[in-house]
Amino acid sequence: ATAAFAGALMSGGVGLTRINLDRCKIGDKGAAALAAGLGAGCPLVELRLGTNAISDTGFGKVCAALEGNTTLRVLDVEWNSIRDAEPICRSLRANTCLASVSLKWNKVGASGASAIAKVLRPANYWGKAGGNATLEHLDISYNEVTAGACFDIARAVQLSPSLSHLVLSGNPIGDEGAAKVLGGAHGGCKLERVEMRACGLPRSGPIPVDAVSDASAIAAGNVAILRHLSPSVLGTLPLPP
Repeated sequence: ATAAFAGALMSGGVGLTRINLDRCKIGDKGAAALAAGLGAGCPLVELRLGTNAISDTGFGKVCAALEGNTTLRVLDVEWNSIRDAEPICRSLRANTCLASVSLKWNKVGASGASAIAKVLRPANYWGKAGGNATLEHLDISYNEVTAGACFDIARAVQLSPSLSHLVLSGNPIGDEGAAKVLGGAHGGCKLERVEMRACGLPRSGPIPVDAVSDASAIAAGNVAILRHLSPSVLGTLPLPP
């Protein structure tokens, strides 16, 4: 079935713009077959491959194909067995259209989350080409991300020209990580919502980023403003040192 989808994509004449293969057990072999049809000229705008036992092998092939894709806006690979974030990082550097990526319930860990976050900084931040300027929604919930990744995530929140919705739920970032992430949400950042349910906070839920928009740096003031304006959302966060 996946080979047939790939053939249809490569033909370019079927007008197929959305594929949802959630829970279809396609595995790495099916992911590789689909990847063959995702290159330049593919009309697809949405691809959902959740719960398919896809590992780094199959995911890598999909991401490699997306580097040359000019139409896909939504990629959902939640509930798979993905540990290596480098393939999606390469795609995000090269791709000019992806707006939503969900890696929910995988295992990219702190190192993977940091790598993805760094790609979301503007290209000129690095002094060379490669920054992503299109991603609006990123879901890395339940990925074993710890507080160690949160400084890089905060920088992404602060500097990304497009990121508006970030989901970190189910990661053990705790108060320390939450404070760092919220510290990045200031001034002219594009972020509108960050979700931190089940992250080891006293209380958790959607965070109204406008509550911290007055702050000017990754500093204690950001968290203090949020704590004052929205105690029912986060409870009491200790100020960072």
